[in-house]
Amino acid sequence: MLRGVAALLVVVHHTLEISNGSTGSFSPDWFTLSGAAGVDIFFVISGFIMVYSAFRPRRDPMRPVDFMKRRLIRIYPFYWLCLLAMMSLHLVGFMRNHPLTPGNVIHSFLLLPGEDLIIDVAWTLRYEVFFYVVFAVALLSASKLRTVLITILALAAIMLVSPLLSSGEISSFFSSPILIEFCLGAVLALVPAQMLRPWTAVFLCAGMAGILASSLMIPAASTNGLEGWARVLGWGVPAACIVASSVNWIRGSSWLGQALEHLGDASYSLYLTHVFGMIAYGFLIKATAIGDWPQVYMVPLVTLGCCAVGMVAHVVAEKPLTQFMNRRRATAPSAAVAT
Repeated sequence: MLRGVAALLVVVHHTLEISNGSTGSFSPDWFTLSGAAGVDIFFVISGFIMVYSAFRPRRDPMRPVDFMKRRLIRIYPFYWLCLLAMMSLHLVGFMRNHPLTPGNVIHSFLLLPGEDLIIDVAWTLRYEVFFYVVFAVALLSASKLRTVLITILALAAIMLVSPLLSSGEISSFFSSPILIEFCLGAVLALVPAQMLRPWTAVFLCAGMAGILASSLMIPAASTNGLEGWARVLGWGVPAACIVASSVNWIRGSSWLGQALEHLGDASYSLYLTHVFGMIAYGFLIKATAIGDWPQVYMVPLVTLGCCAVGMVAHVVAEKPLTQFMNRRRATAPSAAVAT
């Protein structure tokens, strides 16, 4: 459910950013800014889920190789599909201000740090993949506590050393404090759920208030998001509070709860496909009279449209593609033995 909320926040954030380029804009900058905290919630969730899935009760710890195969299958195939779609838009004349180069094509396909990415929102996937690599190495310890500690120490060491070894975008990537948000989620996974249960409402209220207050009071260069330590303290810590509250949430039985559950399942598809909705929305604002309309009516419609497309993409493309790749992974060893 929380993944659905986080994805919805990001979509609303980007929709409001596009709407602010019209004459009918209505959202104050701090409110537009606040939706970007959905990314921070995702990062904390990711840290939590990686620990939980690698060390399931009454099962052996997941092997690093198996962990990486699962995560790469989860990230890359559907992302590559969206990347090819975005490159097609470039080739037919859209996105002329962001030309394709051999460098950004290679970096985009592999999600390497450095060059600008063809799909802008994929910057978060770079951090996800990097965290997976560090976490997979830490899994060699075969202990939940040691894995979390090694992951935290390794990320801290990389953050401290990278500015000394290089400069520019590579150094900025590896020294970014946003990596700490994965660690917050990993530490939460060590805390028994029953210890968090009495504080569910407190954590939720504190997290929501923290994100809104930080968006309102911390100066930001743009509505793209807070930066550096201000982001970790202003959004990362409140995001950890929200994730801590969600550990004891009961699966929703209402129509809203069910909708958020389905949206959570489709959150990855929604995150990647909504950029195409933003391109279409931006085009309509610039090229048609829609830009003169009160955007307070358009923003909900565009958001709902993006959610619908994301859920369809999940059912039609992401889920079947991931299942196919997982079947291939499961049958690969037996095929190798047969040959």
